[in-house]
Amino acid sequence: MIPIRKLHRTLGLRTLPSVIAFVFMFTILYHLPHDARVPRKAYVAHEAYVHHVAHEAQGHHVSREAHVPHVPHFPQQRRYVENVSLQTNQNLITKDVLKTRDLSWLVTPQDFFRRLQGSEDLVSCKRLKALGGSSCHRLIDGHKQLCLDEDVYLDPRNCTVYSFGVADEISFDSAISRYGCQVFLLDPTLPPDAYEYLGPKMKFYPYGIFSDNKVIPMNLTHYAEWQGQINSTLLTYENLQQKLGRLHPPDYLKLDIEGAEWHVLPHMMDRNQLAGIKQLAVEIHINASAFASPGVTDYLRHLWMILERLQAQGFQKVYYEPTRSYESLYIVPDTNITFNTCGELFLIRRNLTEYSF
Repeated sequence: MIPIRKLHRTLGLRTLPSVIAFVFMFTILYHLPHDARVPRKAYVAHEAYVHHVAHEAQGHHVSREAHVPHVPHFPQQRRYVENVSLQTNQNLITKDVLKTRDLSWLVTPQDFFRRLQGSEDLVSCKRLKALGGSSCHRLIDGHKQLCLDEDVYLDPRNCTVYSFGVADEISFDSAISRYGCQVFLLDPTLPPDAYEYLGPKMKFYPYGIFSDNKVIPMNLTHYAEWQGQINSTLLTYENLQQKLGRLHPPDYLKLDIEGAEWHVLPHMMDRNQLAGIKQLAVEIHINASAFASPGVTDYLRHLWMILERLQAQGFQKVYYEPTRSYESLYIVPDTNITFNTCGELFLIRRNLTEYSF
């Protein structure tokens, strides 16, 4: 503990209130969430990927010479800008389907996240285990859930995991490979040799998943240590299966794809491609820039209907935890109300025979 008088002399603070104010500010800064740090190279490359996906989904041409502008890390300029396109050709959900559901409870962003974190439709997993993750400032990040209940059990002698969106955080992938599963790691923002020395049950592919096939050029010159341009390959689930040389679905599907989940999940559900999957871990990302628009209620109801479609296909919510990061923190204008606009959603499908491959 530093004596107040010594701190007073060292910092040249002239009054006791100044010293107290300095200590208070230092304490707050020290306890900022870990994700307020300077982004890592793979992490910021994923930002570039998200920007290009959203930009092309809106019908814009992406020049090979154009670079992706830097997004400062402030609450008012959150990372998840332009993640989700609500174009009808992306088949998020139709207004006719919306009319069949009572979503009158969903009006504001607070309603969306309050319900997502609530106990409505929550089911229990008696043997729920967290795998992976790292700790910083008493917060755990990068971990995923695994349910070991008998009816959704992953046989360690014969289980497969697809892990979309890994960047440089593969603690979950390593953990579930040690459990016994074969793990396919996929990320389009990393070079093919990003993970050369993986365990015998892990293999990396430089591909991303999306609702259609495309190659997106990204100029990464302004991103951390990366220089020059990288071509990110995005493929549909069916084409990825061909690339991986697989016919059967994974037992466990992990999606951490920075907002593209709102395009990928409907695409897969329309084609019954979630059939055979027992456990689903999705990091939910919401485009907070849409919160100020007049159509925010329709936007949120579109997204909620995708979650309802998952439930209709047999997936049940076991767990949801907000991502406690500075970047996902949203401050409701003119209030002191805050909430996080992304989080970890974990679902299981107990009646797998009804949705068999």
